[in-house]
Amino acid sequence: MNPLEQYSLEELRLRTSEKWTNYSPDVLPLWVAEMDIKLPEELVGSITQIIKRGDLGYLSKVGFERYVNAFCSFADRHWGWKPDTKMIVDVPDVVRGCTQVINAYLEHNPDNSVIVSTPIYPPFINGYAKGYKYIDAPLTPLYFDGKLSDNPFRLDFEALEVAFKNSTTNSKKAVYALCNPSNPTGTVHTPDELRQLANLSSKYGVLVVSDEIHGPLVTARNFELENHVLSECSNPANHGKHSAFTPYLSLQEADLAITVCSASKAFSIPGVKAALVIASSHPSNKARDLLFNSGHFSKANSEHLGVLAQTICLNQCDEWLYHLVQAIRNNISYFESLSKQYFPLAKYACLGGTYFAWVDFGEYVKNGSIPEDISPAKYFLDNAKVAFNPGNSFATPIDLTFSGLQKVGAKISASPYDNFVRINLATSQEIIRMALESVGSIL
Repeated sequence: MNPLEQYSLEELRLRTSEKWTNYSPDVLPLWVAEMDIKLPEELVGSITQIIKRGDLGYLSKVGFERYVNAFCSFADRHWGWKPDTKMIVDVPDVVRGCTQVINAYLEHNPDNSVIVSTPIYPPFINGYAKGYKYIDAPLTPLYFDGKLSDNPFRLDFEALEVAFKNSTTNSKKAVYALCNPSNPTGTVHTPDELRQLANLSSKYGVLVVSDEIHGPLVTARNFELENHVLSECSNPANHGKHSAFTPYLSLQEADLAITVCSASKAFSIPGVKAALVIASSHPSNKARDLLFNSGHFSKANSEHLGVLAQTICLNQCDEWLYHLVQAIRNNISYFESLSKQYFPLAKYACLGGTYFAWVDFGEYVKNGSIPEDISPAKYFLDNAKVAFNPGNSFATPIDLTFSGLQKVGAKISASPYDNFVRINLATSQEIIRMALESVGSIL
């Protein structure tokens, strides 16, 4: 069963979520991170019974403990990682969780810094860094000698070390906001890369806050690629062996580190709020003290229904998840084939995680097919009636004053991602075809 092929365009337009109501009905929305899926039957059946019995009160201690145990079991089953349940608290969602951690550590001191690696999910720039010094240590360039790199968008450790060193002089504090795997590029950071990051973190005393909301999608994709069957995932001898995703806290080197995660992205239930903040269980206890002694995480914050929904998904929906990511991988291949037909001059990286395509239409700007004074995303919206996310929203802003950011480093004249778009491929192949055909018709 392919959960992305269960609804027609007409049925999807009946939805009232942000994805399907932000634009007029004649626009195909392939933008915000919502999936056009049929939810797991296990989830639908259980939530129906929960609603029938009116169990929509406040989150209980027992409910939170079940949620934590479900996540820890999932992490062990898929990644071979056994989080310490005593190092976990809950928050409403990943963005707010990361914000709370950053503010707890940096103490709202504008002399402290938030370091990011663009291109990156916009809240890292205009949310987490707001009120602090902002430092961009970009991922490595996409192009080498004019050609698309075979291994683009990797962490640049020379840039990171400079940023870590400069931001921690004179007893200043800094946070590095890690997107693992990366959104929008789909980069899946390797264990060696994450160890190198952890060593830099320890060397300079920079707190790493790792957003791992897309992690389950990487796991399932690699599980299918290695031709495992569901029963093998339940075998303790195989735990973690099928996973291309490395949780940052699974590394022994992760000292001053906190992970924020949720099942909401993998199971497409962001409208019911629940997420977890996990502190490193390193013997130094630096992260534990921050989590439990800062006063920022003193009470439960998740929604009861969100916790119930995620607990069900984490415990019961592995097989559905494997089918979903197989469908996403098929859609990526489908996108690659259609892009050669409809916009062969565009460039993009092969995706390792997430369900996005990160596409550069710069050649079409150079040859005049897209006017220079308008972004590709706006041009496609106005003329092809297709909505993508504009690339510059994932880059360091040209005008830093709009978000109250303080820039450290060279003055920025333009974003290197002005001609990029992020395309959401978690939909039916018919909608992908319609969208790309419409874009191709105006190029």
